[in-house]
Amino acid sequence: MSSAPTGLPSAGYRRYALGTLLTVYVFNFIDRSILSILAQSIKEDLDLSDTEHGFLGGIAFAVFYTFVGIPIARVADRGVVEFTEFRILGALAAGQNVGPETSLLKTRGTELQQAITELALEATGYYANPFDASTPERGDNFQPVGPEYANGVAQGYFNTRKVSIFAGSNEIQRNIMSKLVLGL
Repeated sequence: MSSAPTGLPSAGYRRYALGTLLTVYVFNFIDRSILSILAQSIKEDLDLSDTEHGFLGGIAFAVFYTFVGIPIARVADRGVVEFTEFRILGALAAGQNVGPETSLLKTRGTELQQAITELALEATGYYANPFDASTPERGDNFQPVGPEYANGVAQGYFNTRKVSIFAGSNEIQRNIMSKLVLGL
């Protein structure tokens, strides 16, 4: 049995990190709620009609988060995964035990793999329904249903459902992460 990973943050630092994340979450919640809380005052102060105020809180908010939030999240997600891989490789090169990073990569990787196969299934639509793992060859008595790329999409989708169970289910991996990071 391997020993606990070395280099874990101290209990004080973990409490500090948890407090910082809680503070960021509270300010995020306030930021999202402030417009509705102060709606009447904003309408009166800026002399806005109901339509203009609705546009400010609805369409403008959605457009901003669509065109700004999603690209920033994609860049951040790519960077986090790459730096996590570097941390694991650095720990292994130094002869240390790896920490919760491996569990994080396992859960994130399986979620991405399942999302991609689900997207492929949705994109092929009804053509993905027939489950025929064999590839039609010349002389066969049947013709494939739909385009050639759709053959096997359902098989790939159903096959990736099990990926979240390999090497411990994602729920077990999340428990490992919380135990190692928060010291629970």
